Amino acid sequence: VLVLALFSAQPAAAGGWFTSLAASDSSPKGQHRTRNAQAMVDAVAALPAEDRPSRILYLASGAHLAPLALCEVAPADQPCHLVFTEVDAEVGTEIHDALAAAARAGRIADLESAPDGEDAPPTSWTFTAADRSIGLELRVRPEADNLIIAEDLRDADLVINHDWSGEPLGNLRVIDEFLE
Repeated sequence: VLVLALFSAQPAAAGGWFTSLAASDSSPKGQHRTRNAQAMVDAVAALPAEDRPSRILYLASGAHLAPLALCEVAPADQPCHLVFTEVDAEVGTEIHDALAAAARAGRIADLESAPDGEDAPPTSWTFTAADRSIGLELRVRPEADNLIIAEDLRDADLVINHDWSGEPLGNLRVIDEFLE
């Protein structure tokens, strides 16, 4: 498992379909959702192609969509699957709205979400982008203590940690303690 720790907010500048998705919403909220995409892509693109992740875990995601850019550099022969963990269930609505807007704009295709109802926000999506199959699952855990569980780490090729607590070293300690 690779761990990518991000501590600054850089605007999205990755190439390909994700750049067009990011550019389609220039509002402050849209820019916030796509920040650090280039740093993520650069870190993963530096790996040998056979070592690049296709199963990505993003801790305390919020509605931040930048990890989707990693699908552009993931192994071409595998679907790209992302798991986001979050304490706020309403984030599902924000993610859904952003993906639906991207689908309407032709940036992604074949968007499906579940649950598909009015009782609860969506927690999983599938779509295609640049002929790649992408799956996104939001795992809502109301207790911050449960943002990292063994199953999540076991199933991930890459874990993305960012400064959810406002203390970068504290966030790395959480992962370190969990891995011990």
